[in-house]
Amino acid sequence: MFKREVKEIDLEKAINFQEMKDNAEIRSNLMGNQLIFSKTVDDIDLDKLVEVDESVNFFALPNNEEFLDLASSLDQFGVINPLIVMKQEDSDKYIVLSGRSRLLALRSLYAESEDMRFFKVPCILLDSSTDPNLIQGLIISTNMKYRNLSLQDKIQSILTLESILTKNKSSRGEINVASVIAKQAGISKTTASNYIELKYLCPKGMELVKQKYMNLGIARLLSQKDHKTQEIIINGLGSEINNVMMVNRMLEGPSSGETWEEKTKRTRDIVPAFTNITIKVAFQAVEGTFIGIAAMRREYALKFVTMKKNSINSYFKVSVNEKDMAQYIRRGFLKQETLNKVLSTEFNDIIKLA
Repeated sequence: MFKREVKEIDLEKAINFQEMKDNAEIRSNLMGNQLIFSKTVDDIDLDKLVEVDESVNFFALPNNEEFLDLASSLDQFGVINPLIVMKQEDSDKYIVLSGRSRLLALRSLYAESEDMRFFKVPCILLDSSTDPNLIQGLIISTNMKYRNLSLQDKIQSILTLESILTKNKSSRGEINVASVIAKQAGISKTTASNYIELKYLCPKGMELVKQKYMNLGIARLLSQKDHKTQEIIINGLGSEINNVMMVNRMLEGPSSGETWEEKTKRTRDIVPAFTNITIKVAFQAVEGTFIGIAAMRREYALKFVTMKKNSINSYFKVSVNEKDMAQYIRRGFLKQETLNKVLSTEFNDIIKLA
């Protein structure tokens, strides 16, 4: 009969409890030492371990490659970091709070080999009376630290943590929510703050962000308005939702006596004031092309009487690859004076005939 082992550990010094060590700061801020763990690592039978509900652990499961890598590591080295579990009420089962992927890999390994190394699973018990919010925080904390998250999981994680931290901060003193989340997620404080602002986004907008149909900058702009206004703008602009100019105009709202339908039509009919045009030119044609561009700029300067320095760039701005230009000039494919004329912002230089 396989003998069950119970190993005494010091949670502050145990090397194999690195996950909890790495998460010390967020646990301190998020949970304020409210998590009560057992002082032992218990080997619990595999068939006594069950997965936590998907509403609590909403993270995507590892893909095939990640799962095979994990199984290979467990086969070679065993369970390095104990699973964190909690006794299920009115049952002899234990809910796995941290270590779901390892649990699935161990099940697979045991089904193939029936090796007892995979049946007796090292676990640390969390007190069953723990606040569900703290359990959610523990799960998110661990996954954010050790997983490459999808955009959807990252957004949901950050917003859930923000909610937990905000609820707890009043009873524990002020903490910087964005800073704590940023450190845990491995992102900047500014990025964390930007994600937190998404909590004001309407459900349809959030879905567009998660599906990457709407960029985060636009989402933040929309978050300034109420949900009804957000939905009007999203529905009105449709595929143009990432057009910053259009979104900003819609955010102004209808003029006096104007309906949202009229505002939307007027916005969608606006012609962009400027556009960028990229021209690809073979090195032999650079000089001739620039002579033509210089003539076009002269025409614009005369037409709009651009007397002030740099004002020509409001109508006709040219940008070049400086390293390429230096090589063309050195090899004789482009004259320095031609380049100077194309890039000049002085009115007199621009209108001067060659």
